[in-house]
Amino acid sequence: MTNKVRTEDLFQITLFSAPETSPFLVDQVTFVKTRVSQEQNCYLSSIVLLDIETKEEQVLVPEECQNYYPKWSADGDTLLFISNRTGIAQVYLYERETGEIRQQTYTEKGVEHLLWHPDNQQFFFGTRCQKGRRRLDWRAEEKVASAFPSAYITEELRYKMNGYGLLTPGEEAFWCQQRLDGEAAEVICDYHQGYGLKLPADISPDGRYLAIERQLALHDPFNFDSGIFLLDLQTQDWQQVTPETGAFGEPCFSPDGQSLGMIGNPLPYLTSNEFRVFHYDLKTGLFSNVLPAEDVQVTDFGVSDCKLVNTNKQLQWTADSQKMLFLVSVEGRVALYSVTRASLEVTKESEQLEHVVDFVTTEKGQVILSVTSPKNPGSLVQLVGSEGGRQLLVGADYTRELASYEVVEFQASDGGRVPGFIVWPTKLPEKGAKIPLILNIHGGPYTMHGATFHHEVQLMAAEGYAVLLLNPRGSFGYGQQHIDGVIERYGKEDYQDLLSGLDQALVAYPQIDQEQLFIAGGSYGGYLTNWIVAHDQRFKAGATQRSMVNLVSLVGTSDNGYFFNVTESGADIIKPQKLWEESPLAYVANIETPLLILHAEEDYRCPMEQGEQLYVALKYLGKTARFVRFPSSNHELSRSGWPNLRITRLREIMNWFAAYRT
Repeated sequence: MTNKVRTEDLFQITLFSAPETSPFLVDQVTFVKTRVSQEQNCYLSSIVLLDIETKEEQVLVPEECQNYYPKWSADGDTLLFISNRTGIAQVYLYERETGEIRQQTYTEKGVEHLLWHPDNQQFFFGTRCQKGRRRLDWRAEEKVASAFPSAYITEELRYKMNGYGLLTPGEEAFWCQQRLDGEAAEVICDYHQGYGLKLPADISPDGRYLAIERQLALHDPFNFDSGIFLLDLQTQDWQQVTPETGAFGEPCFSPDGQSLGMIGNPLPYLTSNEFRVFHYDLKTGLFSNVLPAEDVQVTDFGVSDCKLVNTNKQLQWTADSQKMLFLVSVEGRVALYSVTRASLEVTKESEQLEHVVDFVTTEKGQVILSVTSPKNPGSLVQLVGSEGGRQLLVGADYTRELASYEVVEFQASDGGRVPGFIVWPTKLPEKGAKIPLILNIHGGPYTMHGATFHHEVQLMAAEGYAVLLLNPRGSFGYGQQHIDGVIERYGKEDYQDLLSGLDQALVAYPQIDQEQLFIAGGSYGGYLTNWIVAHDQRFKAGATQRSMVNLVSLVGTSDNGYFFNVTESGADIIKPQKLWEESPLAYVANIETPLLILHAEEDYRCPMEQGEQLYVALKYLGKTARFVRFPSSNHELSRSGWPNLRITRLREIMNWFAAYRT
């Protein structure tokens, strides 16, 4: 078989994201095209203008670096985007008439979000800077690095963050406003971006009001509640439009300026709380849940290693202001739903077994999706008609033989659901031959295996493995009760769901080789991998990645351990017994499965010490283990880390399994 998926295919896959339109760009859409460069060991993305009718493409911003977050001015003359061409993400301007590109911001810590002002002369962006700053002056003398090291000193409980490192004391995320080609930016206010939410702010069509997500108790490290606030840019008056508790983000003004949509939940913040869509009437002040009968998780929580720079709003209005469209994680897929403002009628706009990663609505009522599925690394499609029809606009040129996902559902020991997928090898063995299987466990736990393109899973299928992707309790996509079943129950019903599902799969599919079972998982999936091999001896080999090993030490070493792990377990460092009882390290002497441990040096979510404890304990006890440490990498290695290290990671896993496969 010469056309099977390979590890190096990471460099052959093209991703499409961030479709963007303008009222003045009739039947045209801009999008970001991203690929991974093997030669430069980096991610390269171009910004492309596509003619929907002719399918002709024009590269506006070439792929010399990462260029993303394209946003057209209302008049269609100017495109703002973010680029890392200087090594730090900054805002740039592209002039449509001349093709000229000019840098707009010169922030020290980089830019994270971007929003136009309706006057076409100003824009907003997010960055980190010191509290008390009112102005960022680009003409100010640049800081000169000192040749002498300095001590890091803090008095904050939360002082580090995965992807950032040690947080500079007194520094926070701020929303700023700047004129085009301006020499300075005005600092407006602090802002917040909640878990699973993408965009923290929007501006009203008349340019008067800024809606922005902010923490309700900014300096309380135990309170992550956030709300939507309205700032009157004329009077500088503030108004909170959401309740006194909860998590709300993705504010979006209707085009007619009468409504403000948002995504969130009014309960005190917990990562496990499902999001809904809410509506705020700007005239009457009425705040309401527009999905009262839906038990779904709004926003995209599908697991994938091929999902980059998806920067569009997850909640958008149609041009006539009559409907809100939004992404929903439901039953193993990420779909596009809509709800009418007047009657609250909910419509499933896309019902295919796929993963909608981005979308945009146009002035003409068109809806354009960026989608992926097990056999489609990525494409842009336009919805056509009311029956779910679609027209392909652009697709990936990737011709490997890909595996399909088969929907499965098993019964939990207490009668609940254990849903998911089984993925069969792209080349089935000769008749009568058995198929080895990998139980691949997602992280979170509040995420979801879905019908998406996942290079890692496709590679496993190409190497002749069946792959079982289960969504045990704790997974998003199957209702709040399914989610809540894991809280304060780590290593209990979640563990039982996985092994019960595996047992039933072995009965339902006798072609699976019960003597050739393997296990892999990352983050919380790594935790369950560790837990399972410490309590079950059936697996030939395991691969645990960026995992949780000792919940007691994790409270003090993880960037969110003092909050997340405490709320998840219902225990804390003062009463650590329950934390220890739920720690795989407590049962390490029972592990007989040869274990591959993969960990990133700069992982502040599940720090390196977790992997070190597991590895040393196993070797101390004379067990079989291999330790792979990734430099200059964090918790996001498998999704957006250094490309060469992503390749190393996949090779190590596949070689480890191959060594124990008979």
